[in-house]
Amino acid sequence: MISMLMDRSRPHRYQAHIETRLGGNAGAGAAVKLGRCCAIVLLAAFVPAGDAASAEANPLFVVQAFVDAERTANLDTAMALLADDAFVLNAVGWRTADRNQLKWFINTEIWMRDDFRLHNPQVNGAMVSWSEPSIAPFYKSIGVAPVEFAFEATVERGKISSIVAHLPVGEITRIGEACQTQAKEPLLYGRPCSEFVQLADAHTRRHLHSAHVGRAH
Repeated sequence: MISMLMDRSRPHRYQAHIETRLGGNAGAGAAVKLGRCCAIVLLAAFVPAGDAASAEANPLFVVQAFVDAERTANLDTAMALLADDAFVLNAVGWRTADRNQLKWFINTEIWMRDDFRLHNPQVNGAMVSWSEPSIAPFYKSIGVAPVEFAFEATVERGKISSIVAHLPVGEITRIGEACQTQAKEPLLYGRPCSEFVQLADAHTRRHLHSAHVGRAH
């Protein structure tokens, strides 16, 4: 989607795309965001004190406020809703390393993302899960759009401590099969589709295993 960070490992090739939920036209997206900023009163840079109890009782409040901040291109508000040690783990297993990288990542998403809705949100204790469809050009080109990505955010003391994305196994299978039917293996952001599929599959299996172990305890 946009230029990558230093290429220190293969997952970094996909990090800027977030490859979890982004995939729109950069120019058009920027114009829409600028229009929204002029038309919409931005959220405060923090969750109001009066809403703290609501945030603690309902983590979905915090996640929705975070998405609303992204929708209105308010980076300060979005960052204020993230814990100091918060991180994002994307669908190919790449994790933000520090606060500065997290801020860069969220800012990238604000300007590239074209869908700011939480689909089928569910709350389980401190965790909020939801899905988001991606109609990125690549998925359209191989005939699998929209592709559904799954997300889980953990909220602690009224702030998001982590956002983890993954592709459901069925979606990974669809992408892999579609790529195999192409006369020439397509490239996904400069890398072979099969490499993306392998990274996404490994990450999803790790995530599902961790979730299973967590439930067992």
